[in-house]
Amino acid sequence: MVGTVEELRILEEILGAVKAGGPRFAVIGGEPGIGKSRLLDECARRARAAGFLPAIGRCGEEEGAPAFWPWIQVAREICLDPRTEATRTTLAREAPEIAQSVPGVSESVRLLDDRLPAQNARFRLFDGFAQFVSQAASELPLAVLLDDVHRADLDSLLLLEFLLGTCAEATVAVVATYRSPELRRSPERFHVVSRLLRRCGGTAVQPSGFSSADISNYVRGVGGWSPSAEQVRRLEDLTGGNPFFLSQLTSILRRDGAGLRDAARSLPATVRDAILDQLRNLSPEVQEALDVASVVGREFDVPILARVLGPSALEITRALEEAVEAGVVTAREEAGRFRFVHVLVRDVLYEGLGSDRRARLHKAVGEALERIGIYRDGRISEIAVHFSEAAVLGDVGKAVSLCSQAAAAARSAVAYGEAAELGKRALRILEQFIPEDERAICSQLLALGFDQVRAGDRGGAKVTFERAARLAERNREPERVAEAALGVAPGFFAVEAGVHDDLLISLLKRAQGCLRPDQHGLRALVAARLGMALFWSAQDGQSAVLSREAWQICGSSRDPMVRLLVLMARWLAEWMPYEVDSRTAIAQEALQLARSIGDDELLCMALLYGIVGALENADISSFDQMAGEFQRLADRLGQPQALWYSKLIGSTRDLHAGRFARAEEGLKAYFDIGRRIGDANAIHSRMAQRLIHASERGDAAQILAISEEGIERFPIFLGWSFKHI
Repeated sequence: MVGTVEELRILEEILGAVKAGGPRFAVIGGEPGIGKSRLLDECARRARAAGFLPAIGRCGEEEGAPAFWPWIQVAREICLDPRTEATRTTLAREAPEIAQSVPGVSESVRLLDDRLPAQNARFRLFDGFAQFVSQAASELPLAVLLDDVHRADLDSLLLLEFLLGTCAEATVAVVATYRSPELRRSPERFHVVSRLLRRCGGTAVQPSGFSSADISNYVRGVGGWSPSAEQVRRLEDLTGGNPFFLSQLTSILRRDGAGLRDAARSLPATVRDAILDQLRNLSPEVQEALDVASVVGREFDVPILARVLGPSALEITRALEEAVEAGVVTAREEAGRFRFVHVLVRDVLYEGLGSDRRARLHKAVGEALERIGIYRDGRISEIAVHFSEAAVLGDVGKAVSLCSQAAAAARSAVAYGEAAELGKRALRILEQFIPEDERAICSQLLALGFDQVRAGDRGGAKVTFERAARLAERNREPERVAEAALGVAPGFFAVEAGVHDDLLISLLKRAQGCLRPDQHGLRALVAARLGMALFWSAQDGQSAVLSREAWQICGSSRDPMVRLLVLMARWLAEWMPYEVDSRTAIAQEALQLARSIGDDELLCMALLYGIVGALENADISSFDQMAGEFQRLADRLGQPQALWYSKLIGSTRDLHAGRFARAEEGLKAYFDIGRRIGDANAIHSRMAQRLIHASERGDAAQILAISEEGIERFPIFLGWSFKHI
């Protein structure tokens, strides 16, 4: 019973109060799936454990259920217990309309004279059933549990009211559940329940749904596995903490992983039915407004709906009040803003739209956002998404352009993951509607690849750049082949120790072979980068040759960025113990050049080279100064490549200062990020730090084990072999 501690405490207090004397009444209200029936079943279990006889009456959805159906079920439960055998005669004699449907009692039923006036007949029935319940409660305490009374026939609710009014001395606890939206739609039923709460001093229990911790506990308890934080967040967003929706989606999550991207299409019929049941009684005007809202998103503004639908904002607000009462949407604090109660409600509505209508609504919403001037709010991605979904209607160029603009805006906000998603969206549009425009597709692939690298998706970036290179070669665009090759492992990834990347080397050689002699900048960059890639291969002798060649070529280029990148390649080419002074000088020159260029990413890389040099020269003062600057820049960039190095630098400083516990915490932090983006240097750094720890402890076995792991992982990296020796 995850997430119901407070509710169960209240119900147990009611059971205790009944035993102390007199009936007690409680209602459990809430939206579909929030856990009302689950609470009722648990209440029955606890009531039985406390010595009560629980009798459950469920109000079914089926058409044609007999009158007083919930009470017939209650009577059956009571009469089945051998301790209440004496009450069967009372039921048959005093409440024959109910008794005739109770096995073991119906045989002795004598129906009332049907010539009695209706009111008298109903009173006789109500009074007779009250006598039956009171007599049963005199034998043992009763817990009468009525499920979904919003579906009950009105007479059953009136019988409940009569029962509570006449059984004041009986040891009876009555607990009823209802769906709030449906009860509000029936004024008669709503007034009966409200009246009961006022007159009987009843308690209203409102389950609030699961918290994040509750969701995690539920999945572990029911699913038998531990969800990640991302999975818990996604489940909370999809279900709003609704236990019923959660129970249905747990199996989907286990099968499909954390994404649940197509949750609405994967929904079990039970969840769909629960949602559609909320929607089917809404007026056509409200349903139309909600259809448009589902296209806008989980949260939506009335002015947008008004521009699409035509009616005034006031009319739409009034219509949405019906949806609020139905428990489908909630009003936000901002005036005119609403939110679907669950993502699933929005998804079911959205998936229910036909493809043509969906596209037209997306276009209408996009145009409405344009007219309102949402560009000024920096929310261009919203417009881009709507026009991309409407591209099938013909305006492909606008859709691609907006996606590209939105990706650029996301990039400026260091939201590289979002930029990549927008880039994929633009690419899909191009490939679907104008596949013959290979140059446009190649441009989009290059932009996407760069965003994927910055977002830490190196595997995806490699596939993207390889595709771009093939298209560029086919269309004889050597500069784009070079762009693709240089994009595979840029920046920090260019200095991965012990890594031989066949795809990277192949692309760089292909680029080198097709560049023209006058393309000095690109030729220098490709040669320098190829030298770095070959540093860890059997062709390592070529590394220094290519580095010198790149340095000579860049003399013909006036681009300071080319000079800086070639300098960084020279630094790696001279990474030998006897070249410390030379590398220190290169790092200082690179740092000055990076500061003059003003590019934070390049400055971060130059600082990293300077930090390594300061460490090699035992210049702790310079180390600390550059480390602080690096950390500030890394935080501002937000790139995982820079962030993991930032934490590595801090952990290294703690290690050298003898702060081993803090160093260990830093190790966990940097390795978690570095491993996620697949940077081999994170593995090297972790093993090296563990090696130092083992050396401090004098743990020879651990030293040997770590060295052997290094040799196995990186056989071409001689450092681990030397450590092994």
